[in-house]
Amino acid sequence: MLSSKTIDWELIRQQYDQIVNYTTALRLGTAEAEQVMRRFTRGGPKHPTYRVIEELGRAVRTALLALHLLQEVLAEPKWVDRLGDADRRALSPLFGTHVNPYGRFELDMSNRLDLGPAVAIPGRRTNGGRPAAENR
Repeated sequence: MLSSKTIDWELIRQQYDQIVNYTTALRLGTAEAEQVMRRFTRGGPKHPTYRVIEELGRAVRTALLALHLLQEVLAEPKWVDRLGDADRRALSPLFGTHVNPYGRFELDMSNRLDLGPAVAIPGRRTNGGRPAAENR
């Protein structure tokens, strides 16, 4: 179902620079996602940038839902013969495939995580099956 609430584009325009700042900080690693979320969800009224990110998310979901609805309508037999090849290409589902509503997770199997040296925890068992204290 498409949203019945109007998207507040003016609010998005007002906070656009802040969205870019937070996104850049996350991408460059100068801020951690937990820190940003803690700032956004602290007690009191919602952080203005957090409200805008929610609003922008609704806009993206609404656009994608509208595209799906349009594709369903145009799949009906009475529309199939009325559209030419150029019309179909313009309405391709590839239009929205660059949008990932769940975020972007890249996995690089060529690099190992640097977890630092292994530390024996007293009372825990290690590969040898002996308590950690005996492995020293």
